[in-house]
Amino acid sequence: MSISIVVGGTKGIGIVIADKLKARGDTVYTVSRSNAGDGRHISVDLLDIKRVELAFSSLGEIDIVRNLVFSQRYRGNDDFDSESTVMLKSTQVIIESLSPFFEESASIVVLGSIVGKFIGEEQSLSYHISRAALEQLVRYYAVNLSAKGIRVNYVVPGTVLKPEHSTFDKNRITADLEAIVPLKRVGTAEDVAEAIAFFCSDRSSFITGQSIFVDGGVSLLSQESMSKKISQRNS
Repeated sequence: MSISIVVGGTKGIGIVIADKLKARGDTVYTVSRSNAGDGRHISVDLLDIKRVELAFSSLGEIDIVRNLVFSQRYRGNDDFDSESTVMLKSTQVIIESLSPFFEESASIVVLGSIVGKFIGEEQSLSYHISRAALEQLVRYYAVNLSAKGIRVNYVVPGTVLKPEHSTFDKNRITADLEAIVPLKRVGTAEDVAEAIAFFCSDRSSFITGQSIFVDGGVSLLSQESMSKKISQRNS
């Protein structure tokens, strides 16, 4: 039986990831500050590092962990310290606290953001910096945990439709995105979950420290190419 822990596994892409791992037979424990109403849930506020340390230093019935996925997000006001605590410090603490529980061939996957490399004007400075730092954190642990056979990878979703987008005008969004995405379709949370499930499997046993974009190829385009596509769409 494979035990997987999904931090932030009760909302957005996180819940899709948790469902994907459950569907293939994993025993999945989700982590969030709210009580998910499921016995397989660790309730802890990632802003409270002392409680995070306590929650993950003793896992009760969990004696060995196969996969650890991070999909948390700080949803408060623009606060550098809080953003860093939720995205960076809690990730570090959880990884190091779980180190004694990892299987020899365990996998850690961190869900990132394109603003780790590019600028999203709608996002804060702290959001940008924390995502860029997460990618380096992944590389650091990929090297430092490699002797134990533990792999660490980074998955970066592009613009994808999530469960909470059910009320959006999908036809309009789909048409706009299909005009610029090289693969000519809109990505979904399921696409991202598939990539993470791959890293949480033996099929990726020789891959570590890598950053994978799940964006249909958008990140490959130059500004000029995208401008032309948008111009053609609006003409």
